[in-house]
Amino acid sequence: MIRKPFIGLCFAAFAVIGCGKGGDGDVLAVVNGETIPMAEYFKTMERKSRVTAMVDPQTMRVDQSSGRIAPQVIVVQVQPSIAFQALQDCIVNTVVKQLAVDEGVYPSEADIEKEIKLQEIRRPTLVKDLSGEGLSIDQIKHDLGISLAQHNLKSKGVTVTNEEVQTYIKENPKEFTVPASAELLYMEVQDDKTRDLADKELKEGQLFAAVAQHYSLQPEGKEKQFRFPISNISQMNPTIQKLVGATRELTASTWIQDPQSKRWFKFYVGRKTPAKLATLDEFAKELVKRALKERKGGRANDLDKRVIEKLKGASIAIEVKYLQEPWKKAFENLTKSANAKPTGN
Repeated sequence: MIRKPFIGLCFAAFAVIGCGKGGDGDVLAVVNGETIPMAEYFKTMERKSRVTAMVDPQTMRVDQSSGRIAPQVIVVQVQPSIAFQALQDCIVNTVVKQLAVDEGVYPSEADIEKEIKLQEIRRPTLVKDLSGEGLSIDQIKHDLGISLAQHNLKSKGVTVTNEEVQTYIKENPKEFTVPASAELLYMEVQDDKTRDLADKELKEGQLFAAVAQHYSLQPEGKEKQFRFPISNISQMNPTIQKLVGATRELTASTWIQDPQSKRWFKFYVGRKTPAKLATLDEFAKELVKRALKERKGGRANDLDKRVIEKLKGASIAIEVKYLQEPWKKAFENLTKSANAKPTGN
């Protein structure tokens, strides 16, 4: 399958992808005779929450207790610019819409209304929430229409019955199991002396979080109430998994030492929840059905490839001067890459 960062496709079912149809005004681009207004472009940039960026691994903070990259806010180099990525989104979404119309699979108004009702099973305030982000009902429907069009193009000609969905769920229980979890607090101390001081206060009956506030070194510990960032036990460091298994609920664990930093870690185990099969509502079952349909579609419905082919043959005029040259270069690179013969053994 051809996948190029240039396209910036986020083809996930049920995603309101944020290139909402705008009102009248200046023109961003004209794609096969269809105008994309600047209002649509600006709305895309306002709501764009996923971007392509260069990340320097050396700037990422690793949580020593878990050995994983910790959730964090960092400064990154957005590349290409957000302005250009928003242009890509608008053009690709327009091409997807045109492709779906050409193949007779663009969703009807009734399909989109049905989609709203379906998503409201999981998120009852969907329309209210999106309206609060500045979207009109027409923009919401436009975004959902593009999302459905993506799915319809990938699953064209494929049928999956409810019985097949039930069979798949039954035969693949691990995919529908809520993993075992534990709510943990933790403290991280520098040396043996500090460890002993913390232990002394705990034995005197002080609360774990209070003792952690006195001695713990982790950044933003107080602000985050010394909560361990991972609750899924299977995702924890094996040493911590073993520690959680050996510690009763509402009690503190023994100390463990990181062999590299020589720092000591202690955990407070709150509520433990065993693994269990998830209860699948209509929304979840529809997600499974769509995933199975797209999987069955396979290479025959390679949407990335079809979008590239339609882009290559499209008439695209960029009306914003500062975006014309970046688009020209990116389009040339895409065409060269798409035409390149694959190499291999």
